[in-house]
Amino acid sequence: MKSISHSLTGIIATSLLITSNPLYLAIASMVSLLPDCDTSTSTLGRIPPFSFIAKYIEQRYPHRSITHSFLITGIITLVTAPIALINPILWQTISLSYFVGWFGDVFTKSGVCAFYPSQARLVIPGNPRLRLSTNSSAEYWLIGFFTIILILSLYISNLGSITNTFNTILKLPSGAIEQIKQDISEYILYAQIEGYNSITQERINDKFEVVELVTANDFLGKDLEGNLYRIGNSQESNIIVYKMIIKKGKSSEQIIKEVTIEDDDIMDYINYEDNGRTYVTGNLIIEDGEDLILPKRADIYNPITLQPSNNDRVFIKINSAPLNYCKQYLTDYSGTGTIIIRQVREQGTVI
Repeated sequence: MKSISHSLTGIIATSLLITSNPLYLAIASMVSLLPDCDTSTSTLGRIPPFSFIAKYIEQRYPHRSITHSFLITGIITLVTAPIALINPILWQTISLSYFVGWFGDVFTKSGVCAFYPSQARLVIPGNPRLRLSTNSSAEYWLIGFFTIILILSLYISNLGSITNTFNTILKLPSGAIEQIKQDISEYILYAQIEGYNSITQERINDKFEVVELVTANDFLGKDLEGNLYRIGNSQESNIIVYKMIIKKGKSSEQIIKEVTIEDDDIMDYINYEDNGRTYVTGNLIIEDGEDLILPKRADIYNPITLQPSNNDRVFIKINSAPLNYCKQYLTDYSGTGTIIIRQVREQGTVI
């Protein structure tokens, strides 16, 4: 097979089974060419220092013998095993791409000595007329097919899995929720929603930023104006969904801090720079809060709600309230209780 065929098989296998990171795909492309370093006429066999290795092997072993075998694949996997302690993805990429780099040659007319030191050659398929010849028109058709598969594999890798791809095509809400569970800790996620508001019955076809999962079937979403909605198919949902697609934004990291407040100014404890993705959750008792008035709308999600109380103290429950929402309604109030502050940052952002 041609070098480009080997490189494509290495890239496709790595992108589907390990990672779509461009660095590792480049490594896979190179490693998949290593089995052909048993001849000085190969692509790597012409380039130092591989040319010296190729000449050494060429003088001692037939083409497609020891370098195209399970034996050398096992040796390479064992020798490079220490890499797994530092970078397991790199180790997996090397092992997989070397294997597929030579295994593709079993489909050629001469096959390979896959079980070396046995000289018996593994050739697939059994019918010689169906086997590939290097530089034949069939191989060029195969290269075109590999290119299509590569594009599809990168698309699937970007979505996370074949299952996510299937769910994306069908816009299944259940599949979208599973993708949120899988990716919310690592990415900023956006949900393209088709549904309706459970109170106003208004048709919804809009994009919402995913804030967090509420239950196994519902999540909080934020629109462009900063309003929160409980989105899903439960009785408590503000937006009932019948079609949904999840799209990945930038890589993210979450900073979570638990804070205990004891009869002190609430805002002194959440005095964070507002990056638009800082959320507060917890329960507080507010003294002298008789004049505290919170919005109570049925068509959106209310992140801060008043709880029943039997005395002059006011109990409030906070669920993923945006920082600016807290500043708007809780400034100048003192409270007692415990809150959790969760800040979502784009990867590498310093705040």
